[in-house]
Amino acid sequence: MNKADLALVDARIVTPLGIIDGGVAIRDGRIVAVGAVDDLPPATDTYDCKGKVVLPGVVDPHVHLGGGAPYHQILDSETISAAAGGVTTVIQYR
Repeated sequence: MNKADLALVDARIVTPLGIIDGGVAIRDGRIVAVGAVDDLPPATDTYDCKGKVVLPGVVDPHVHLGGGAPYHQILDSETISAAAGGVTTVIQYR
C-alpha cells in the first residue's frame, strides 16, 4: 500500500451514508482512504482530530443563490460552481 502524506485519525467522519468513527488518509491533496484507523495506509504526518467532526469539503454558511435570475433556473449552475471550488455545502441566506 502506498504511503499517504497525511492521516487524520480519531475523527468523526461525515459521509453520504452517515457519520463513522475512524480516519482519513490523504495523498497529493486527494482522499485515498476512509475507514478504521488500523485500515489506513501509513502516513508521513498524522493529525489527531480528538473526536472532532471531519467534513468532506468547505461549508459556506452565507450564500445568495439566484442573484437576479429565478432561483430554479440558476441553482444547478451555482451549486456546480461551488463544488468545483471545494464547497460541498451551501446555506442560503435570506
